[in-house]
Amino acid sequence: MSNDSRMTHPKKSILIVICKIATSQPRPNGDRLRGVYHYHNLLAWDTLAMFLGKLRTILFNFILGRKRADYHARIGAEYQQNNAKRAGVTTTRRGLQWEVLREGSGPKPDSTSQVIVHYCGTLINGVEFDSSYARNQPLNISLMDVISGWREGLQLMSVGSHYRFVIPADLAYGSTGAGLLIASEATLIFEVELLEILSSQLHS
Repeated sequence: MSNDSRMTHPKKSILIVICKIATSQPRPNGDRLRGVYHYHNLLAWDTLAMFLGKLRTILFNFILGRKRADYHARIGAEYQQNNAKRAGVTTTRRGLQWEVLREGSGPKPDSTSQVIVHYCGTLINGVEFDSSYARNQPLNISLMDVISGWREGLQLMSVGSHYRFVIPADLAYGSTGAGLLIASEATLIFEVELLEILSSQLHS
């Protein structure tokens, strides 16, 4: 009986030892896979965090831009309303406001004319954003290449005239704006002198 015990117990002991060794051994493949998964998981979270950060910035800029546009639209409308009450100011059907500072006696351009003008452009707060006077060089340009407010306004002028225009945003740069100074929905003021008409596609 003791011999049978010696024959059976070693087998059980060996099996137990083998099981313990097997369960206690490191699993490099599993650990490596878990590490890779963890690494990619971190990358995914980093990417998501970066995306959310950029999205937050885009939304913030959009909201800020919309508020600025609403502000400029409001103060522009108020300025136009007050300007329309001034003596000598005429408002066209499209909303362009014009005032004669000096009336010329020459011909008037058409919508395709190439003209030479002197001008100064300001915001309604008086900030100047462009001026041919400052450059000491008149502008040679086609009426087909200017903003709608200019195209309409210049056709009201005779050569030699000097007009002041208040141009609403939808006849200027609209919701896009232009450069660093002209904001979205900005109302613009231009003083323009029509110096010469060079040519016209309608009368060439």
